[in-house]
Amino acid sequence: MRASLELLLLAQEAGAAPLRRYLREPLPAGEVEDRLSAIGLAAPSDLIQLYGWHDGIDQSAWEADGSELVLDFFPHATFKPLEGAVADYLELKHAWQQTPMYESYLAGSDPGFGYWRSEWFPVFESDRWRHAMDCSEGDHPPIWHVYFEPSPPTAVCHNSLKEFLTDLIEVFGTRSCYWDQRAGYFKSELDYDL
Repeated sequence: MRASLELLLLAQEAGAAPLRRYLREPLPAGEVEDRLSAIGLAAPSDLIQLYGWHDGIDQSAWEADGSELVLDFFPHATFKPLEGAVADYLELKHAWQQTPMYESYLAGSDPGFGYWRSEWFPVFESDRWRHAMDCSEGDHPPIWHVYFEPSPPTAVCHNSLKEFLTDLIEVFGTRSCYWDQRAGYFKSELDYDL
């Protein structure tokens, strides 16, 4: 996993993306496990490795260096520190528990798709969607692409975080996604959200 994350970073840096200098220090495995356990989730190995690589992007340092934009991890997607991702999870879980579908879910009926599911943990986010790791699916769980507005059915977009990283490396390697030095953010030539 670390090798894939470093390859992605190298592919982004080939286009002059400044991400490396704004990545936060790694978290120990025990801290990731404890933080997820405190919200009722088991931490998959993939999530432990992700936050063991770096604890998200330091947006404050990016802003202090003069940017007024959010520094994304890939086009339209932030990589929050674990603390922020936990807060996001709790907010999404609370909103999900207020929907009529939640009672069906508790009764054992699969609602198909809904606003959120309690076992999903938000890994990357935009204002319209989240990439969520299904913490009920073992050490290398699927990544769900969850849209909120408009809300088409959610779908597994990748079978694991490593598969997702492999696809990101490819789109940066082919320059379908790239860092726009003048604009100060990632752009994408793709006709779909990553």
